[in-house]
Amino acid sequence: HKPSATANVSQHVLRSGDTLHSDSWMQRFVSRPSSRKRIIWDITSLVVLACDLVAIPLQLFEQPENRTQTIVNLVTTSLWTADIFVSFFNGYHVGGLIEMRPSQAALHYLRTWFPIDITVVTVDWVVIYTLGVSDSV
Repeated sequence: HKPSATANVSQHVLRSGDTLHSDSWMQRFVSRPSSRKRIIWDITSLVVLACDLVAIPLQLFEQPENRTQTIVNLVTTSLWTADIFVSFFNGYHVGGLIEMRPSQAALHYLRTWFPIDITVVTVDWVVIYTLGVSDSV
């Protein structure tokens, strides 16, 4: 088992593979990059992405909206919304270390995929809402 460094890394000698963590109460929510639950989440996301890659282009053709399609859209958009929250707590590799500090994980996500994720998910929810409103009128 490799030693872990605390948030005050200036007092420790760090070696490749060491884990950076904090004493924050949120630490327990940060998942390791290669944990079983993270891999399962990533595989689930890939399956949903594959479904989206098939379903989204089909929306260009005028098809009558059916209940199954509506449910699938709600489920996939809900998963991508949950993924935004999960992504704030994903540890990651940096410079040979495993960064697990909640604040750093959140900042890393905000600087990388968050702008794209929030844009896509917002558009999805707007489309679902407007279709729902137009269907009920």
